[in-house]
Amino acid sequence: MQAENLKTHQKKFIKGEITFEEALEFQCKDFFISYAMAYNKENNRQGALFLNPFRRLRLIKKLILRN
Repeated sequence: MQAENLKTHQKKFIKGEITFEEALEFQCKDFFISYAMAYNKENNRQGALFLNPFRRLRLIKKLILRN
């Protein structure tokens, strides 16, 4: 992939300015936004796709995934 095609957070990750976890968070956010936009376009609708409050939790320990 050409460097000029990368998003800002991808460039920052390559330069070591953000952590892998932060880069992954940005990638997930971009995916969910893109998915919601495509779904809304396909179904001719507007508005939020996910129910509020939809929050991200920072996983500090792997134990959190099991609960």
